Amino acid sequence: MPVDAQAKYADPLPPVRGLVAVANHRGRPFPLRDVQRWINLNRLMFKVDKIDVLARHVDAHLVKTLVDYARLNTAVSAAISLRTDCSGPPPDPGLLRDAGLLDVFLTPADSDGELFYRWLDACRAAGLAVRVQLCAPFGGSLDAHALAARLKGSGVSAVNVVLYDAFEKRPQDQAATLAKINELASAVAAEGIEANIYGVPLCMVADENLPLAGNRPLFFQDHQQYDRGAYELAVKLYRRPVKRAGLALAILIAGRTPIENPLDKWVVEWLLINRPWWYCFLMLAHKVTLYSRLIKGRMPGAAESAPPEPARDTAKGPRCGSCSLRRICDGETAEFKRLLPGIDVRPRHGQLVLSPAQFSGQRQRHYDAIDALRLQAEAQRQALAEESGRLMVQQTPEVLPASRYRALNTYGEPLSGAVRWHSATHAEKLSSIVAYIRPPFIISCTFGGGIADLAGFAVGKNLRLVCPILQPSHEISLYVKKDGAYVLMRDGQPVAPARFAGPYYAPVLMPDWNEIQLSLWNVDGTITTQAVRIWKEPDAAPPEPRAKYSVVIFSTRFSRRLQAALRNLAHQEGVGPGEVEVVVGYVPGIDATDDVLESVRLVHPGLRVKRAAFPEHRVKSKGFIINESVRQATGEWVVLMDADVLLPPDFFRRVEAETAGCVFMAPDGRVMLDAETTAKVLLGEIEPWLEWRALVNGGEYRHRESEGIPIGFCQIVRNTCFEKVQYEEYEHFAVADSNFGLAMRREFGQEKRLSGMPVIHLDHGGSRWFGTRGHL
Repeated sequence: MPVDAQAKYADPLPPVRGLVAVANHRGRPFPLRDVQRWINLNRLMFKVDKIDVLARHVDAHLVKTLVDYARLNTAVSAAISLRTDCSGPPPDPGLLRDAGLLDVFLTPADSDGELFYRWLDACRAAGLAVRVQLCAPFGGSLDAHALAARLKGSGVSAVNVVLYDAFEKRPQDQAATLAKINELASAVAAEGIEANIYGVPLCMVADENLPLAGNRPLFFQDHQQYDRGAYELAVKLYRRPVKRAGLALAILIAGRTPIENPLDKWVVEWLLINRPWWYCFLMLAHKVTLYSRLIKGRMPGAAESAPPEPARDTAKGPRCGSCSLRRICDGETAEFKRLLPGIDVRPRHGQLVLSPAQFSGQRQRHYDAIDALRLQAEAQRQALAEESGRLMVQQTPEVLPASRYRALNTYGEPLSGAVRWHSATHAEKLSSIVAYIRPPFIISCTFGGGIADLAGFAVGKNLRLVCPILQPSHEISLYVKKDGAYVLMRDGQPVAPARFAGPYYAPVLMPDWNEIQLSLWNVDGTITTQAVRIWKEPDAAPPEPRAKYSVVIFSTRFSRRLQAALRNLAHQEGVGPGEVEVVVGYVPGIDATDDVLESVRLVHPGLRVKRAAFPEHRVKSKGFIINESVRQATGEWVVLMDADVLLPPDFFRRVEAETAGCVFMAPDGRVMLDAETTAKVLLGEIEPWLEWRALVNGGEYRHRESEGIPIGFCQIVRNTCFEKVQYEEYEHFAVADSNFGLAMRREFGQEKRLSGMPVIHLDHGGSRWFGTRGHL
């Protein structure tokens, strides 16, 4: 259920909203397939949970088609909202109601126009929640208080009052614009509606409205607004010709498949920027000459000193350098100077304001159904933060001396009790490993003496638990409970981890083992880290001994078959305590895997089971999940196994006999069980470890299939091999396992086959290379 709440200025929830358009800036419609690809890209690349569909003239049937596509055809369904400038009449309220929209975002071309009011009435009749954006210019006759009252009566939940919008090109009325923005924001807030001001230098915002105003970074941290990556892609595609945008979308989608063309990223760069046709060939020539110089050992610019980046304060305009708001304000942006060329900013004097939290007066915030669930998670984070606060007071931490770590990919200056990081690039900066630890634990570090966009912790290759830096000094802490639940804190207050496009992500649950580094993003010159402290709860178990064998199982929506596979592993012959561990890579919440793992731990305590939990958008990413799960494997040997595979009762005894001089093994094949026999195994009527020979004799024997290449149902690899060979990371299951087998052969030679020993493969109704929507 949507909720309204009083909230601090610093928004606790980052945006999870994407944006697509059905037509470009000239009104030329994009083909339906391109819009659907765009929706899919929002989910896969930017991991958004809801998407605004921008349409000038609304076709309710097209909107319903897109809603159904997003709900049924993406890896994880997304909610669709309609965004329109009200330039055409609204559809029948019944059609709007039946379209299945999350809500409607109205950005009227005329804030006091008849069509805008008709849209408000239609949405109210359809029972749809409404967000509104009022974009300058505003006529001098506009009655701000009357409009605010009308919005309140129409059930509007949130209003943006903005100077400009990338999707709205309108002339400005200099004399009235800034005064009317302030008047409208005050009137809307007075009606108890969430109000936000964007695009206006803070010195031009009335004092009483400062808690409502935000800069560009805060726009992309506000749950009502857009994910930065999704928004910036939408701006580029919206301004491109239809065919050019479609080609860019096709290449971006193709980039998430096994087939990669190294020229694609250069072509996309050309397609998405406003350059003539010859620019692509110019850039191609530039790349070729760049690489030729690198091959000859000449690093471009190596003999020259790079010009320093402009300081953030002076880059905002000559009059902004002395303003007390300069650290939290966008200053005189290009858009401001273009739209209001006759308006001069008025620097405010006084003590320098370092954080927008200084204007943290209570104000109204609205949370839709999706954000309300995230808000509940925020309440859980608050409870964890309070628990961690008690533990930090009651227990004595281990304090890591600065000599215990260093900056890896930038210059780090050792200081007494601290490390000063120096950076001239925007890329992530990492420390060496500061801890290798299992839950429960708390780790804390103070980041100060400078500014960075994000700071926090990197866990392994792709887990990132970082948050925005809002002022020159923060203590960032991470508390992880024994069950993997965690909270990231900034100065003792819970904060949602930053979201990333691409491979980086914040986990649903933390792994059972955590390799932790400090992480900094876009350091502004220098920043210092100090006081790295680690708390371990008194009941934290001592490190477990290394296993001999680590079984890594990929399981998404295969929980019933996973249960059978784990029961079978628990009955292996000739295996001593602690010799075998199982690492299960899965996505919590999509099936019963958590319950299965807990049951196995209770019934078979001798089988060491580790969780490797991943977010929902990774549900088909077998290669990625395997690579990350292997990082938790401590065994000398790693058995990569599908969740629907049963190993012979003497499997490890046989492998042990073959290990001498070997790094890569595979079974002799697999026996495919039929659906009825599989059902009996799943229901416990057949116990495979007791009836193994009968099962092998009764199934279809596939001997060394796939042209003899060891494929993913069972591959046995010495752990050290993963330093050189890993799974390719696609958005599906196809070919990654066979490519891994071929790569192992190229690097280490021919595999050793366990002659005469097949594994058993449970039936699941055919190949599932691209995932399954059912629960198996």
